[in-house]
Amino acid sequence: MLVKKKLIQLMPKYLFFGILAVCIELTTFFLLIKYFNYILANSISYGSCIMVSFTLNKIFNFKTKDKSIIRFGRFLLVNISGLIISNLFLLIFNGLMPYFELKILSMPFVITFQFLMNYFWTFRKI
Repeated sequence: MLVKKKLIQLMPKYLFFGILAVCIELTTFFLLIKYFNYILANSISYGSCIMVSFTLNKIFNFKTKDKSIIRFGRFLLVNISGLIISNLFLLIFNGLMPYFELKILSMPFVITFQFLMNYFWTFRKI
C-alpha cells in the first residue's frame, strides 16, 4: 500500500519533468528529421534530454543525494532501454503514419516503462 501511495505522489512531478524533457526531445526530433535518418534523429533527440531529465528527477522528484555515478549509470541503462523501445516502435510501425506522430504515440509506453524502472531501480534506496 505504501508503494502505491508513493507512486501516486511522485507521478505528477515525474510527468511535469517529463513534459519538459519531451519538449526538448520533440523539438530536437522535429528539427533533425528534416536532415537525418529517422532512427538517427530519434536517437540524438532522445539523448538530448537525458542529462536534464536525470538532474531534475534526482534533485526534485526522487530527492536522492547519494551514489550519483551509480544512479546515473542505472538511469542511462533505463534510458537506453527506452530508446530501444522507441526505435523499435518507429521501425515496426514505419509507413503507417508520419514519423513525428509515431514518435508521439510511442511516448506513453516509453514514459511508463522508464518511470517504473526509475522508481523501482534507479532511484531506490541503495
